Amino acid sequence: MAGKRDHFPDIIRGRSRDIIEVGWKTIWLLLIAFRVWLAGKWTHDIEALFQNRIGMLLAYNFMPWRQVGARYVIQPMGRYVG
Repeated sequence: MAGKRDHFPDIIRGRSRDIIEVGWKTIWLLLIAFRVWLAGKWTHDIEALFQNRIGMLLAYNFMPWRQVGARYVIQPMGRYVG
């Protein structure tokens, strides 16, 4: 039975986790930080959160997009046996 757990989708391991990290930080920047900035309600707490998340913009430059496309867009998804 333990062997079946090893086949859990790799969505929480490796590069998948990096893609998820970039995704949620982008969503935060667009939906929270940008709207607060437009409303003129920028606080020191939001500034600290912003500084912790703005570094992910560098991730867009270093993300291996060709590999991401080949692995998560083009490659067929394997069947999950659970």
